[in-house]
Amino acid sequence: MDGLSNGCTFGGVVEMLRPSARAMAVGVLLFLLPTAVQAAGPTRVFPFGLWSGGAYTDDQTGAFSRCAAYVPNNSGVVTVVTVDRSFDWSLRFVDPGWALTPKAQIPIQLHFDGGPASGAVGTALTPTMVEVPMPNTFRNSLQMSAQVQGQPFLSNLNFMSRLMFLLANCAATG
Repeated sequence: MDGLSNGCTFGGVVEMLRPSARAMAVGVLLFLLPTAVQAAGPTRVFPFGLWSGGAYTDDQTGAFSRCAAYVPNNSGVVTVVTVDRSFDWSLRFVDPGWALTPKAQIPIQLHFDGGPASGAVGTALTPTMVEVPMPNTFRNSLQMSAQVQGQPFLSNLNFMSRLMFLLANCAATG
């Protein structure tokens, strides 16, 4: 995989994770985005801090599908931010330990910047991935804690507006 900014490599990020999370993160990242978004890619790969992003195309038509960026968390859950060609934004959470039923509705608890919980309902896209429309509070928050399938995890959202700008630019250039 491509290196990350500030001289940090992806391997370095994986090394920072605890061993159990490291094994899951490597496994997820080998299969995550091409299969998870049902698209080929990534193309036009870009790093942003600990995040890695790129553009994806539809496997069947080859047409632009979406842009996505992901970051593994210490818990083993991977957080993914996506934007499609219609500029619809979503959050996806991936854990290879989950056994979700595709299309099932999954309750998710989200907290932004230590605020009160907001309940959301996600849709299982695969046995290991759930997607929820991006809440408006996400865009201006510095930290998100979530609970999916009874598993809590924390995501640092520093500089999220810049990441979202990069993803929107990626989607605009399709």
